[in-house]
Amino acid sequence: MIQPIENETPFLPEGSRFEDRAGEGIHLVTPIFLMVHVETILGGPSVGVGEHPALALSGQLHLPELRAEIGFRSQDRTSPASIHAQDHRATATIVPHRFKMAIPQQYLASPEKQESDIWALTPAMDRDPPWVEHYAGQLQEGPLTFDHHIPVDVTLDVHFAPELFENGRGAKVDITGELRFEHSTHVRLLFRDPDQRMAPSTGSDCGEAVWIVAGSRVPIARQTLSCLTGRDPSMALRVIDTDRDVVCIEQPLTGPAESAA
Repeated sequence: MIQPIENETPFLPEGSRFEDRAGEGIHLVTPIFLMVHVETILGGPSVGVGEHPALALSGQLHLPELRAEIGFRSQDRTSPASIHAQDHRATATIVPHRFKMAIPQQYLASPEKQESDIWALTPAMDRDPPWVEHYAGQLQEGPLTFDHHIPVDVTLDVHFAPELFENGRGAKVDITGELRFEHSTHVRLLFRDPDQRMAPSTGSDCGEAVWIVAGSRVPIARQTLSCLTGRDPSMALRVIDTDRDVVCIEQPLTGPAESAA
């Protein structure tokens, strides 16, 4: 049996599930917080939607690199060698380096000719009203590209299948799952005359677009991590970003495991 790491108490954010399914492994579902880089492209060739000209919106979402780090810890304290080599860590990719998602192409009603200044209202849950207004640039003949970093809540849904090696001196973990966006993320675009750029937004002159569509998924490719350790190792999981900041607090992987052939 794979034992929990000593003195570790599982703690998960509200809305999380950490299920030990006997014979099937561990299922973890937990919300995590990401800062997503949004690259928005507005404009380009003139497009007509019905009888009215329209402004095309597209772009890309750049997600931060995420890794699942599995710690293998030996429970064997009987020899200096096993104590010295008791802790090992291996990592699996959740979000690959430089991963991108497409923003779905959309069309907004074109502004009046004099309204060439573009302002973006982006989500800010700690504000009232819940957005922040940023100057995005000026619309001219060619497309306008502007960038933002926005906070996004994502659901990490991942399955771990741990197994002990036949001699009990090591273990492996099969990992698969997905990142899931439960809610849509919107941006509101405000068009202004450059001579009236400080005019307050009214809400009626905004075009709204979707950056992230609810239900979007990032599959986690199936991976296997393994390690040779002392007898009867325990394992624990944590999720880290590219700066090794912890995104998901460390959780023991517990439960029965059949010996691997």
